[in-house]
Amino acid sequence: MFSIPPASGATPPAFGGTSRGGEATSTTGNNANGGSPMVLTGESSTQVIDSMHSDYIFKVAFDTYGRRMATCSADRFVRLWDLQDTGEWALVGQWQAHRGAVTSLAFAHPEFGHLLATCGSDHDAIIWEERTSHGAGPTNSLSSRWTACASLTDARRAVTCLEFAPRHWGLKLAVGSADGSVRIYEAVDIMNLAQWPLAATLPSQNHISSLSWCTGRFEPLTLVAGGSHLVIYRYIESARAWKSLMELPTSSDVLDVAWAPNVGRRFHYIAATSDDGQLRVYKLSRKI
Repeated sequence: MFSIPPASGATPPAFGGTSRGGEATSTTGNNANGGSPMVLTGESSTQVIDSMHSDYIFKVAFDTYGRRMATCSADRFVRLWDLQDTGEWALVGQWQAHRGAVTSLAFAHPEFGHLLATCGSDHDAIIWEERTSHGAGPTNSLSSRWTACASLTDARRAVTCLEFAPRHWGLKLAVGSADGSVRIYEAVDIMNLAQWPLAATLPSQNHISSLSWCTGRFEPLTLVAGGSHLVIYRYIESARAWKSLMELPTSSDVLDVAWAPNVGRRFHYIAATSDDGQLRVYKLSRKI
């Protein structure tokens, strides 16, 4: 169980402030203590890539090893880029993934194969699998082809976000939609990726814009979803059902949310941005 440490004030502070009571911290470019912005030192380089997208890019994602990058756009296309030995990013794949804007994408952990999930304004989420074969050309180069192995069509409005669960929980995918629901799908048999039964539909909000899994290995299945509200959901093993665990305070619609990786702390951090221009960081303590 989680709790927010008690705070003296009920409302998180505005930009640049810090809530000493532990409820939440809102910050801009300055550090959380109101000091100077963090300075990065050392050499850096920037590679400007022509994305070849013809419209707004909604999302960019890396694979587990950081050597493959994917982009998705309102132009309905997904494009894949691989890091070459020269340090350059090369386009290695592109295809029309949806009938409307492609709003988000995510790579699965490679232990489950080469899988990419996408979602779009056409109300669908799609699981793509990379199948490789040696080409018959004179260079005998390795060619790859991404094929749709499953379509998840339960959403009633645009699908806005998705994320694979931490790998220790198996091949699960959380999908958030503008219809207000988060749906959990699971590939029970990873040898049959055409089957992704709907495992749960989490209690509804007005709309969902973002979600993030808790990665702690010693926590039950838990995620946070943002939209009209900011809610933590947990799978309760004794009830064999997902429950709304707690709602975090926010003054306006949430645009994005991230659950910090667990590195052995006795508490959790969740960061959320909202359309009032604030960034809030929530510190959640465990109840023993």
